[in-house]
Amino acid sequence: MIPYTIADFIKIDGTQTHQRKFGETHFVQHRETGEKGVLKLLKKENLSENLLSQLKREAQLSFSEKGLPEILATYENDTYFSFVKRYQSGIPWKEYCDKLNDKDFYAHLPKAVVQLLLLLHSVHEKGFIHGDVKPSNILIQALSPTDFQLELIDFGMSFPIGFQTNEKLPFSLGFSAPEILLNHLELANETTDFFTLGITIYNLFTGKIPLAHPNPELFINLQLTHPIPKHSHIPKSIFTLIEKMTVKPNFALPPNQISKEEINVLLLESINNRLKYKDLISKFKGLNLKRKWFGTF
Repeated sequence: MIPYTIADFIKIDGTQTHQRKFGETHFVQHRETGEKGVLKLLKKENLSENLLSQLKREAQLSFSEKGLPEILATYENDTYFSFVKRYQSGIPWKEYCDKLNDKDFYAHLPKAVVQLLLLLHSVHEKGFIHGDVKPSNILIQALSPTDFQLELIDFGMSFPIGFQTNEKLPFSLGFSAPEILLNHLELANETTDFFTLGITIYNLFTGKIPLAHPNPELFINLQLTHPIPKHSHIPKSIFTLIEKMTVKPNFALPPNQISKEEINVLLLESINNRLKYKDLISKFKGLNLKRKWFGTF
């Protein structure tokens, strides 16, 4: 149940209003409790019907548990659609990891991935796919490398499991699973988010996005058709898990040269071969990363 109304919030003095293409974003706080939030104020005339529906889906995703967004208030009239989301604090997870020494990073990573898997599981149990898991959408509040809280943010690309649309939804180049790149969203399941988590883990170890190319069209083609390349900075035990999280179809021909039905068959086969939630939880809980595990591929 949404606890407040939009009128309960006031703009925080001294904070900057962020002008967006489709509206404004303000930092706000509750008049009585002082609880902080982010207000998205969107003018309907600037929004397509598809984008408005997407923003309304984001406003539906409210959680009471730490690490996930909570919607504090919503409002809609003929002119505006707006909602207040609880302010999620912290620093970018990758920025935090980059400052850790090797020993602390190896101790931190398995625990952090397990925490992210638990957060994603809550999203999936609510019937949604996050759709945009990547380093910039993960914040951290940390007392130590093993005592921390991760925050999963930006549900702007989320959609319901089984979602079907003729509109092509936006995606994150370099991170998104093939079923999102090809807009076969009805096939997406928990492994769609685990795919992007696998790419995120790759990025934490290497500082790179696998298969990146300056030409976006070629980049997408590489993402669809080539396996994740090995890297000497990634422990073999971790890379094996990344491979199993990011299984993709073996296209004999470019996807635009085969039928939708054939694409569906290939996508489903790859999705079914990815590691699922329980297996991933078990395997990351059992990891004990040490420098000696590293090797050159």
